[in-house]
Amino acid sequence: MFRSQVGFVAMSANGLMEISANNQGEIKLWKLNHDLLKPLKAHEHKIWDVATSPDGKLIASTSVDQTLKLWRSDGTLLQTLKDNKSTVFRTAVFSQDSRMLVTGSVDQQVQIWDISNPETSEIKLLKTFAGHQAPVNALAIAPDGKTIASGDNKTIRLWNFEGKLLHSFPAHNQIIWRLGFSLDGQFIASASADGTAKIWRVADGLLAATLNHDGPVWGVAFSPQGNLVVTSSRDGNLKLWELDGTLLKTIPNLSGLNRLAISPDGKIIATAGVDTNVKLWSNTGELLAILPGHQSMVFSVAFTADGNFLVSGGEEGTMIIWNLKNILALKPLNYACNWVQDYLQTNVEVEEGDRDLCKGVELGK
Repeated sequence: MFRSQVGFVAMSANGLMEISANNQGEIKLWKLNHDLLKPLKAHEHKIWDVATSPDGKLIASTSVDQTLKLWRSDGTLLQTLKDNKSTVFRTAVFSQDSRMLVTGSVDQQVQIWDISNPETSEIKLLKTFAGHQAPVNALAIAPDGKTIASGDNKTIRLWNFEGKLLHSFPAHNQIIWRLGFSLDGQFIASASADGTAKIWRVADGLLAATLNHDGPVWGVAFSPQGNLVVTSSRDGNLKLWELDGTLLKTIPNLSGLNRLAISPDGKIIATAGVDTNVKLWSNTGELLAILPGHQSMVFSVAFTADGNFLVSGGEEGTMIIWNLKNILALKPLNYACNWVQDYLQTNVEVEEGDRDLCKGVELGK
């Protein structure tokens, strides 16, 4: 990496190298190896959220461009939904059987859509839940598939799939950005712009623990094993907690973090960064990989059901499908050389003695 006073994004003529510069003058170069990642110009504007289906076949994306898009897991676009009222879909989550999609929107509604035949039938609205007094930014579905949790600026509401309100309780002082159920369905965690994440008892809405950060908390998730809660914040910290709120570890990051996701086996944590990077961490906090590919901040990440792929959505409207199986199979030196080999060979500023730094290193194909 080197510095300049320019700002641009460009693609090499052969489509294998991308060069970008941000407003701090940092220029990045990376190789676009399509066995490692698949970038898609998914939306015209900022992607708010990405979600993957439990059966591993579908991806949903929501955007400021007022569309909801449904994709095959290989990145093939299946359907685009643009609501007649031109609402902005903020968030989406699949039902446990992958036959319905639940969305939350700026117009304060929770909606359930029929996606049982996405290849042949149009997305059909099944139900609309009213009651929120602010945009619905966060959704989660309980592990038993029977309860929907929705969050707006301050309140969490619990519904059944028929639209009956089961419970409603004040949760935060500012926007709720993320919700997640524990494995046993007894607790729900919420992440908020008020600088806290909180753990609640589902049965009665009582507060079980408060998890503090020094900035807005954008991400929260329970580990699949149910013994750990992870939070991510714009304060730049990733934190690991016990269910009672005991802080186990703080992992500092150089820039703010948006949402996070935990792999199905609980071994990998993915974070969406303000610095344009997706990062992979072990469940003990070790940095495993930095995945450059977005040109603006990354808002959302989601693992596929088998854990072999990660989907990320960015401010520039790009959605990237990362092949984690191939990425993590590369040794650190192989991984680094896989991204920079072309730069070392072709850039005129590189000293001759440095051009062979990756010589003899086996690269990902």
